[in-house]
Amino acid sequence: MSTTSPLQNVQHPAFDLSAFGKVRLTGKDRAAFLQNFTTNDVVKPGAGQGCEAFLTTAQAKIVAWLRICLSQKHLDLNMEPGLAGKVISHLERYIIGEEVQLEDRTDSDFLWLIPEHPELGRLELWQHCCPGDGLTLQRCDFLGSPS
Repeated sequence: MSTTSPLQNVQHPAFDLSAFGKVRLTGKDRAAFLQNFTTNDVVKPGAGQGCEAFLTTAQAKIVAWLRICLSQKHLDLNMEPGLAGKVISHLERYIIGEEVQLEDRTDSDFLWLIPEHPELGRLELWQHCCPGDGLTLQRCDFLGSPS
């Protein structure tokens, strides 16, 4: 694990959200599997896209509010601090024959909110790009403008 953030020299104001929960899903069935437990479509948008969704129980009770980043090889889920273990535990109960692996990346990945970053103006809401090795920018509008 690197202790140096790739964004440490960013010239824009930034909020370090690295304590937020981060879970990665891999395996060929990752999107179809997650689709069964969320309130948004995580299959149709495809790689380079994303969405927000609620992860729910079979009784439609909310487990977590997720921000999802869809890529060619994995799905990244971001959630409030302290929920990664709960999300993994909830989903692991339902893995039967699906090819899906869950990884808690809370302590290994950085997460920053950067208001009005110039790269984000060209992206649609929840769309993402990878401008550098190991760096993903995903647009959200949490502060009322692209961030």
